[in-house]
Parts: sequence; structure tokens; C-alpha cells
Amino acid sequence: MQFFDTDYLANEEIKLVLDRVSIGNMNRNRVPAYCFSICDLQGNLMGRCDLRIGYNDGLYYAGHIGYRVK
Repeated sequence: MQFFDTDYLANEEIKLVLDRVSIGNMNRNRVPAYCFSICDLQGNLMGRCDLRIGYNDGLYYAGHIGYRVK
């Protein structure tokens, strides 16, 4: 799977900083994902966000975006 550049994910208040990518594991019913830190422009951690790419039956309820905010 090809992952895309994410350096541009920012606005005048926050930015998403890519922590890691997960290639997924279809045998374990896991899809590929981007895992980000949500930071202010000074780099202070404000939360985390995961973006799952693709589809499987488990995502019908779990969804494609997971997040937690401090």
C-alpha cells in the first residue's frame, strides 16, 4: 500500500503530525491506517487521531476515524 505525504495537514491553529503508519493485517481484520498527534503550532500535544484506510465489516460500527483530545 502506498501512503501519501501528510506534511501539509495544518491550519492557523493546529497541525497533524504523523507518528506512524500501520500497514494493516487482513488476517486479523485490520486495515491500513495513519496515526497522528494533534498539536498546536508550537508543537504541544493536544490529542491523537487515527485515520483508517479501506473497509472491512468491523469498520461498519467502529468507523474510519478514531480520536482522543486532552
